[in-house]
Amino acid sequence: FFVFGCGAARYFFSGGAMKHVTLKVSGMTCGACSSTVEAALSRAEGVQRASVSCVTHLAVVEGVVQAADLVEVVDAVGFDAVVDEVREVAEEGGEEVVVEVKVSGMTCTACSGTIERHLQSLSGVRE
Repeated sequence: FFVFGCGAARYFFSGGAMKHVTLKVSGMTCGACSSTVEAALSRAEGVQRASVSCVTHLAVVEGVVQAADLVEVVDAVGFDAVVDEVREVAEEGGEEVVVEVKVSGMTCTACSGTIERHLQSLSGVRE
């Protein structure tokens, strides 16, 4: 379930050697730039999901991947990337983790609905 502001999002992580990799990407100036990076990362071997934001200059990748390989993919399409974070996802049947997410700047129910849809689309979200 999701309650925004001071609520909790419940995640269940699964999958063998899955990793959650966050890259800081520089040089992106527009949506076309982030789309180019996202498409390149999505095609990379082992990637199950890739999401890139021009606004935050972050790329988030999930899959059976090596962070250094992802940096090379971003470099190959003309942008610079450095590894920000790498987390291994727990083995199948792994522990359930409750994550509390505080969100600021929402002004209406449409805002919370948008955030909820995006959270629910993430790999590993159980409810």
